[in-house]
Amino acid sequence: MSLKERTPSERDAYLQGYNAGVRWMASRSESFGVAMTISEAAGSLGVTPATLRQQVANHKLRAEKRGRDWWVTAAEVERYRRENRRAA
Repeated sequence: MSLKERTPSERDAYLQGYNAGVRWMASRSESFGVAMTISEAAGSLGVTPATLRQQVANHKLRAEKRGRDWWVTAAEVERYRRENRRAA
């Protein structure tokens, strides 16, 4: 359902939740750094998101779960890239 199709009270509730998420991410950005989703990180690394979720489970990639998504810092992606280079 698009935002235009919602009732005014539904729109307000949606926007309040969205704004809370934006504020939360802004408050965390100082301590967590520039973040991307696991899917974005996987695209950057040339692997599947499932591979990175497995690496998170194996404590080889540090990530933070926010809602239903895993987020990882750009610095952590670069660290992982350096430490897991494949021989050419």
